[in-house]
Amino acid sequence: MNNLCGVYEIENSLSMKRYVGSSVNIENRWRRHKTDLRKNRHHSQYLQRAWNKYGENSFAFNVLVVCERRFLQEYEQWYLDNKNCEYNVSDNVESPTRGKHISAEHIEALRKANLGNQYTLGYNHTEESKEQISANNAKYWNGKSRSNQTKELISKALKGRPLTEETKRKMSEARMGHIVSEETRGKIGASHRGEKNINYGKKLPKSTTDKMAISQKKRWERINEEKKCH
Repeated sequence: MNNLCGVYEIENSLSMKRYVGSSVNIENRWRRHKTDLRKNRHHSQYLQRAWNKYGENSFAFNVLVVCERRFLQEYEQWYLDNKNCEYNVSDNVESPTRGKHISAEHIEALRKANLGNQYTLGYNHTEESKEQISANNAKYWNGKSRSNQTKELISKALKGRPLTEETKRKMSEARMGHIVSEETRGKIGASHRGEKNINYGKKLPKSTTDKMAISQKKRWERINEEKKCH
């Protein structure tokens, strides 16, 4: 399987159910599947549950098609359309999770499994790599926007997350000297007015309003001090 490019299956030899995938390097992909399954963090909850139930020795890895890279998705989609692929999360090659509901329990299990185990943990991207990632993200999100539900889920996931002093310092330095245009300020202001404000219709507790007042007071004291220096 060394350096083979093509479509493969992970088949349960007892139930004959399968997972179908594709890769430009099948051997490396098989290693990744086994690592994730052994650590109970595979993205397919159906395959993971079967692996946990029947054991590793009950699964066989088979190469279905060897092809050029440009035909990968075409061949994989054919298998998804014409064969029973019970362990796949989706029957759509381009979007593995589209239209599928992942339970909160499964999301939490994935989060815990990946804490401190990220493949990029401690890895520093080169400037060229950062530019490429930025370009790819810009291309993907061109004309697209996240739904309100997605934004809310992201907000909840980040809420209460502690930031290290180093992270705070880097964030501060990144914003230092950044000038926001009048147009941008207007858009930001409009996005926080009326019903768009997250606190619209809510009555904040006194402890919160007291903190906000203290924060604003310190802010204006700092601004006045800076004006005196100039």
